[in-house]
Amino acid sequence: MLLDLYSKRRRRERGEITDVFTYDDLPNPLRVQVVHILRDGLETTDGPDQQSQEAYKFIHDTLAREYGMFYLADAAKGRYPNFGEALFNFFLQTNDVERALDVVELTLRYIERIVPDWRYSADRKVSALTLIEELNERMKQSGVGYQYEAGAVIRIDSQLLHQEAVKPTIRLLSEPGYEGANDEFLRAHEHYRHGRHKEALNEALKSFESTMKIICAKRGWQVETNATASAFSTRALETGCYPHPFKPILPVFVRRSKLAFLRYETRSPVMGRVRRQL
Repeated sequence: MLLDLYSKRRRRERGEITDVFTYDDLPNPLRVQVVHILRDGLETTDGPDQQSQEAYKFIHDTLAREYGMFYLADAAKGRYPNFGEALFNFFLQTNDVERALDVVELTLRYIERIVPDWRYSADRKVSALTLIEELNERMKQSGVGYQYEAGAVIRIDSQLLHQEAVKPTIRLLSEPGYEGANDEFLRAHEHYRHGRHKEALNEALKSFESTMKIICAKRGWQVETNATASAFSTRALETGCYPHPFKPILPVFVRRSKLAFLRYETRSPVMGRVRRQL
C-alpha cells in the first residue's frame, strides 16, 4: 500500500525525487519494499501456508537451476530448508541487479498466472494488479528505471516515452493474434536493456513487420506473401492508415533501419540473415 507520508512530500518539495533513472543499482530500502510486495502476493494474513511454501520452492529451484547453483542462500540447505527466506536473502544481498530483477519478474509472473488458481487464492493479502501498480510506483519513486509490464521487467529511459509509446504498444500486442509480434517486441526490449543494440534493432524491426502483416490481413489489404517492412509501411501509407504528419517520416525510418542492419552485417551472422529478409 502506498502512502503519501510527510517525509515523502518534503523530499518532493526539496527536489530530491528525480526523473533521471538509474539502472545499475537497487537501493536497499527499495529491495525491502519489494520483499513486502512479493510476500503480500504469496502469503496469507497469517503468514505463508503450504501453497506459499510450494511457490517459494518452485521459484528458488527454478532460479538456482538457471544460475547453475544448488542453493541461492544457506537458508535453503539442511534438513528443514526455508526457500522463502533463501529467495529473499538472495534478492537482498546479490550485487547483480539483473539477477535481482529475475527474482522480481519470476515471482510476479507466478503471482499473476498461478496464484489465482489456488484453492484459497482469496486469502492472499493483495491482488496481483495492486501489487504490480505498487511495485512500479516504488521503482519510479526510487529513481530506478525499470517497470513490470505484461509479464516482464522492462527498462524505461523516459517516463513520457514509456507512458505514451511503450505501454500502449505492450497493451496492443497483448491482444489475441499478436503473440508473435509481442514476443519479438519483448525480446527487443530485453536486448536493449542489456545494451545489445544490434539485436534490439533486429527484433524491433521484426516486431514492426509482424504487426503490419496482421494489420494488412485484418483490413484485407493485398500485399505479397514475402513482403518486407518497407512494403507493408508503404501499403499502409497508401491506404491512409497513418495520420498525415507521419507520411514523410515512416519511409525514412524504414530506410534508416535497413542501413543500420547493413552496417553491422559484416560483423554479425545474425545481420546477414536479416539483410536477406529485407
